[in-house]
Amino acid sequence: MDCIVADCVRDASTEFCKKHQLAKENIDSNFSQWQHAYGSEFTRQEYLTRLAEDDEVGAGIWVIEVAEYLLTEEKL
Repeated sequence: MDCIVADCVRDASTEFCKKHQLAKENIDSNFSQWQHAYGSEFTRQEYLTRLAEDDEVGAGIWVIEVAEYLLTEEKL
């Protein structure tokens, strides 16, 4: 089975390949820190959008790809 991220052909034992799974885990674990910094009104959708689109954030390609996937597939 291939990773569910578009254009990724790496093998995946779950929905994501190992690299995208690690990126998703990092995204999930860091949201609370961002919410603390930006306030309780800061949403997961805003967080994912910043990761995917803001060059100043400095997110790596794996994180950007997972954030884009989550924004489109979860319909946040």
